[in-house]
Amino acid sequence: MANAGIHQIASQTVPVNASKHRTEREIVYCRVIVLIGSVILAHALSWEWLRYYTSELVRHVVLVRNLQLVRISPDTLAWGTEHFCYVTSCTFIDVFLGCLPLMWDLHAGVPRNAACISATAIGLLCLNITRLTAALALYRFGIAWWFADGVCGGIAYFAAWMALWRASAFGREVRGAFFVKV
Repeated sequence: MANAGIHQIASQTVPVNASKHRTEREIVYCRVIVLIGSVILAHALSWEWLRYYTSELVRHVVLVRNLQLVRISPDTLAWGTEHFCYVTSCTFIDVFLGCLPLMWDLHAGVPRNAACISATAIGLLCLNITRLTAALALYRFGIAWWFADGVCGGIAYFAAWMALWRASAFGREVRGAFFVKV
């Protein structure tokens, strides 16, 4: 008899929670679809001005480390005979635009969301310049470019994802929609 009562209570509460989880899942799926569109948009545009300023920031930062990079075009720097062409992925604009739909908190106002987006933009800029200069430093010490850039990029992408997961509305929604609290 006691088991029947527990079963009845469970069956009464499941539809309510299932509906809530379905709605949260729908929000997560919508955010992921907008994320994909944002990243596609990021790579569809040329971002020439951003590639120039990213390479210029890197050039000035590595100058402090006594590494003379010479500008040979708006998006290309040279160190000796090696040329480093800055492409869209070097700007982290794909990461930033991909973060926007995940960061937006539906329960917060526009000023709070704008403040979070601004802080994220500054954080991603610092992370990106750090990863690019670290890759150049590793390359300068004899590490192959594909390896230095890949390792630094992998660490930077992982760090960006973990920060987004912990701090964003998306992280809270995924944890609420897909992971049952016991």
